Order: sequence, then C-alpha cells, then structure tokens
Amino acid sequence: MIGAIENDIIARVKAISESGALGYSFRQVKTYSGELRHKASRAKLKNFPSFLLAFDRLETQRSLNNQTICRARFAIFIAVQNERNEKATRHGDGKEVGAYQIAIDMLAMFTRYLPDVEGCSAIENMSIQPISIDEESNRKLAVFMLPFQIEFPVKLISPDVDLTNPLEAIHTNWDTPPIGEVGLDGLPDDENAQLTSHVTGDAND
Repeated sequence: MIGAIENDIIARVKAISESGALGYSFRQVKTYSGELRHKASRAKLKNFPSFLLAFDRLETQRSLNNQTICRARFAIFIAVQNERNEKATRHGDGKEVGAYQIAIDMLAMFTRYLPDVEGCSAIENMSIQPISIDEESNRKLAVFMLPFQIEFPVKLISPDVDLTNPLEAIHTNWDTPPIGEVGLDGLPDDENAQLTSHVTGDAND
C-alpha cells in the first residue's frame, strides 16, 4: 500500500509536469533517497527544480473487525536553485519559478487528492515548511517540505496460522544394509525398504 501510494503521486506529478499545465517543469521527480540529509548532500543536488517524495512513518489508528486502519505520513520536498540570489530562489525572477510558487502549487494539487489506490483516503493536513534557505554553502538553494498524511486499511493476519513453516510431513525409507530396487531419488521405495519413517505435524501420529 505504501509503495502504491508513492507510485500514484510520482506518476501524477510527472504527468502534470510533462503536460506544461504548471507553466514550468520539474527536472527531477523521484522518491527521496537521502539527498537532503545534510549540507554536503544538498550541495551535490542537480536538476532543479526537483520533486522528491519521502515516506516518514505509519501509525495504527483503530481496529475494525478483521482490519486495522493505519495513518501513513509522507513528505514532499521541493528543491529550487536560482543563480541570481537567495531571494530569487524563493520568489522567482520572472523567468524561473521560485520555491514559494512551486510549494503553493503542490499544496493546491494534493490537498484532498484521492490516490487511485483501493481503500486509501484522500490526502489530509498538508503544510509547507522551509528546510534549507542558504545563499553561500548550498549555491542559492531553497528546500521546502510539504508533510501530509493519508489513511488506509490493513487486513489482520490470524496468529494461529504459521505462515513461516509450510512443511506438513516427512516420509523417509532406509536400507540396513542397503539393498537393491531403490526409488528414483536413490532411496529404497516403500515396498523394499527395511525401515520406514513418516512424521507429520499432528501430535497424535
């Protein structure tokens, strides 16, 4: 479910970006993989403006019959660079879009958006937060975060079912000492075996 939500949002941003409907296009649209962890990582960023989507955490909310309702938290990161100055990075300069405009566009695009993922709710509680606005160390780079949450059900699994051990029985034949007429796997078949062992998971066997 988490991966399906990520894929849906990424696909939506790519489609709208490529359509030109926003008046600008993202140079990079992908899931987050640590690019903003610290200044050294941010200094290596390329392809502006960038859209990065990160999964944050999941919390259980309530249980209903055989399922539990989970609330997943994600965050959109917008990274923008403008060589003129830090203000142009945030406000834009008439030619290149600024971080403020992109963040507002993403807020308008995804607030109450319902991903095409069965069972999940619409996106809720999205906000805009500055993460990095740095003129010198990060090459006039501005990074904004838009955290949001979304709910979906997870079907419960019965603890009485051991899904890790599908073995049902062991059947073994021996020769002591070995004799001829063996089965296809090199062990004596049932008719010629001198010893036979059959063990199942039933304690009464």
